[in-house]
Amino acid sequence: MPMSRCLMPYQTLVNYSFLVSLMILCKHVVSSPSITSFRRHWLRANLIQCEPIAISLCQDLPYNQTGFPNPLNDQNQQAARVGLHGFLLLIESQCSPYGRFFLCLLYTPACNEEYSLVLPPCRKVCERVQEDCEDTMNSFGFKWPEFLSCKRFPTSGLCTGPKMGTDRLTTHSSHFSEAEKRTFPQTTSSQDTTTTTNDNNNNTKQHQHQLLCPPELRTPDKLNYKLIIGSFIIPDCGAPCIGMFFTESQVQFARLFNGILSSFALIPCFFVTVTFLINIQRFQYPQRVVLFQSFCYSLVSLNYYLAAFFYRDTVACIDMAPLSCPNQTCQLVSLVRQGTKNGICTLSFILVYFFSMAASVWSVIFGLVWFLAATKKWCSEAIEAKYLYYHSISWGLPILQTSILLNYGYIGGDVLSGVCQTGLFNTTVLIASLLLPHTLYFLVSLIFRLTAFISLIRISKTNGRIRDLLRKFRFFSVVSATCVSITISCLFYESLYKDQWLSTWYSRISNATEQDTLPSPDHPQQPSFVVFLLKYTVLYIHALLPAMFLANSKTFLTWTEICPDRAPP
Repeated sequence: MPMSRCLMPYQTLVNYSFLVSLMILCKHVVSSPSITSFRRHWLRANLIQCEPIAISLCQDLPYNQTGFPNPLNDQNQQAARVGLHGFLLLIESQCSPYGRFFLCLLYTPACNEEYSLVLPPCRKVCERVQEDCEDTMNSFGFKWPEFLSCKRFPTSGLCTGPKMGTDRLTTHSSHFSEAEKRTFPQTTSSQDTTTTTNDNNNNTKQHQHQLLCPPELRTPDKLNYKLIIGSFIIPDCGAPCIGMFFTESQVQFARLFNGILSSFALIPCFFVTVTFLINIQRFQYPQRVVLFQSFCYSLVSLNYYLAAFFYRDTVACIDMAPLSCPNQTCQLVSLVRQGTKNGICTLSFILVYFFSMAASVWSVIFGLVWFLAATKKWCSEAIEAKYLYYHSISWGLPILQTSILLNYGYIGGDVLSGVCQTGLFNTTVLIASLLLPHTLYFLVSLIFRLTAFISLIRISKTNGRIRDLLRKFRFFSVVSATCVSITISCLFYESLYKDQWLSTWYSRISNATEQDTLPSPDHPQQPSFVVFLLKYTVLYIHALLPAMFLANSKTFLTWTEICPDRAPP
């Protein structure tokens, strides 16, 4: 059944979306400023510079100049544009003929060029909009929020608004008296400054939840889903699995791509791990560290393989009926899974994140043990004697990192790979949990390896027997450093542009005009599919390195002893 046939009537749906937005705004309001503080804020004419209105929603009104800060403490038109986006559905609902007028006067107040003064909306405008829309709100059990309390706006004097029954703009006290002129500007006392600062902070808090969730992406409260778009948080809202950043064909190709490459990486890693279990004594330190890396990469590759050919969309995505569907019989919507409520998703995240971080820490230990062997001249037995420290660090740090992310629920489905990862829609989490740890571990490992490599070069001049080992160490370190550098570059690319991708996507689904899009047009607004494929590719190349480092004639001899050739009967 088409989704459009199952949705509530458009008028009711739009009003409901507006009510939900107002409820969110009201929830985060600390307190509304007094009328005196409100007026004091707007009489500081020395801070106001009139400028043409650039927001398309407010460009065809009877006034064309605005100034900032506005009543919501927005400092520029870009911030005001973001706030207006949260009320697009209210404007489209047309519950009041003065709704758009009132919101534009609130976000882009009229500016008097002669006195460089911005004029807030009059109380009568607010009361008319409240009268027109309050019945609809009451039918859903909500009251007019304090955030839009009409008591905040002046009844006369320095205010403006449309003349009721017409579209003509009426400005009260447009001809100011000499006494009023002398009050521009006026100095506020320390107490007034404190009050204004508190009002600004309250307005800032009010401004954090003004973006509306599209009806088809709303989720039940119990799931605790949310979308973070820049500094805005949209609660009880999910992200679509298909069409957000990548097309369905791109997602299918990425799944197949990951499945094939992960199988190529999984087999050698499994081979090396089993070889180590068969003959543990054959692999001594410092070579033994590579085996633990191989073990970590084998589990990471296994998870990507399962996601590509077995999980499909059951782990990274969740199918649910839209909340806007009255009988829950509408076409299911596939949303990106969030949080730790799904056990398989949580397990998938642990396999990928924990063992990826463990492999990174083991790379640091790899550089450390080679530093001890080449620079400090430690023998294999002396290095092995400290094995408890190596394991404590290599498993302890990833456990700590993983536990923190699990505790805060910073987990989500990776649509391209089908696994669960972290930092998918939260740039701060991406930087803190992936970019910074990978960079830190890489730099520490690089220092140890460079020092060890210099020492090995000096030793090889007097001992020709380690030249083969030196070449192998150099190849392993160079390829490993290249792979990690590319991974860090891809993560940096994501962290740099992710907020803009999310803003572009939200503007698109909110039917925003081109002038009202949130991101800057000077930056790319869609992620590069190739960059994400490159990130997966270097992961599997890195997973192959331990097998290449340890593969030699003795490795195959171990298997020959286990599986000897049988003579024909």
